[in-house]
Amino acid sequence: MAGSTRVLYIEDNHDNQRLVRRVLATRGYQIIIANDGNEGWKSAQTDRPDLILMDINLPGLNGYELTTKFKATPQLADVPIVALTANTTPGDRERALAAGCDGYISKPIDPRALPDLVASYIGGTREVLASSDAPTVMREYSQQLVGRLESHVRELENANNRLTRLDQAKNDFLATISHELRTPLTVIHGYLDLLNMQALGPVNEGQREALELMKRNSTRLLRHINDLIYLQQVRSNQMDFAQADLRGLVQSICNDMQPTFGEKNQTLVRNIYVGGIQTPLMINMDVHGVDNAVRHLLENASQYTNAGGVIQVSVYQDDQLVRVSIRDNGVGIPEADFERIFEPFVRLDDTLASVGGAGLGLVIAKHVAEAHNGTIALESTVGVGSIFTLQLPVNHQ
Repeated sequence: MAGSTRVLYIEDNHDNQRLVRRVLATRGYQIIIANDGNEGWKSAQTDRPDLILMDINLPGLNGYELTTKFKATPQLADVPIVALTANTTPGDRERALAAGCDGYISKPIDPRALPDLVASYIGGTREVLASSDAPTVMREYSQQLVGRLESHVRELENANNRLTRLDQAKNDFLATISHELRTPLTVIHGYLDLLNMQALGPVNEGQREALELMKRNSTRLLRHINDLIYLQQVRSNQMDFAQADLRGLVQSICNDMQPTFGEKNQTLVRNIYVGGIQTPLMINMDVHGVDNAVRHLLENASQYTNAGGVIQVSVYQDDQLVRVSIRDNGVGIPEADFERIFEPFVRLDDTLASVGGAGLGLVIAKHVAEAHNGTIALESTVGVGSIFTLQLPVNHQ
């Protein structure tokens, strides 16, 4: 029987691990070692042992918490659990049994007796808490669990406070450094325009090409810096709401961005006005924010769609929502990554890094939608394309 019997031993002391493994292996038991409570919990679920030997004073989940967790799990509830521990103060045995342990063996381990004890527990032997002791011990055990829980909650609260402070420090740093970078870059940008206009003297063809290259890259850098600044603004709800024409805004964006699609030989299909009649669609919105969100969604569609691809923009109203839907026939997104793509600086595939961008476009679009009490819906199939839909309430206050 022992040759096919698996014993999970949860113990953080390596000397004890070696001793138990050696003693029980001579009887044919298969020994599985876990070094702490969390590892033991995972191992019990995957290895499905016939018996669990466990120290009480474990890092992570301690023996009491782990036993309670095992007994509350249907597939592990009938596995005998034996505390193998140096806890020998009065009440330790009773607390272990109250937690759900089926046996209690104190250290130091007796190598001659351990195999027979293990065999007896596997065979059905169970230690039972005396009924007269049960109420007191259960109350003490409950208090101990509550104390541990309160301690964990305090640790989590402290960790969360530290993370909040770090996140604020990061935001402050990004805002400061972005403003500091934008100021000199704006000056550089302005002087490049003057040079291109030959306002500071004649420019030959070679110099003009160099100036165009510098202008293109400084524009790209300025856009990234502006994205960082705007992300901080939209996160802190620095929005200016007013009644404005959504269809007119999207039409203007498409006109501005048409050359971008033309450079990649992409077709931009517009379904902005119903029946071709230019009827306004008035909603309460932050015009700058929605403009930013739609531009980023269109840029995203263009970046991840091959040359010759088709991008469709639709604007329509449905019940209490207006929708700006952008469909492409690009590379598509795996469903498992739908949430990740809205996290800052995320790229799903390093092979796509050549498309450029700081990985903030979808983050900004999502924050703009949420600032309007709206959402961004996503449908996508890998190799077929994606549909991003900005959904905004008509009467957002």
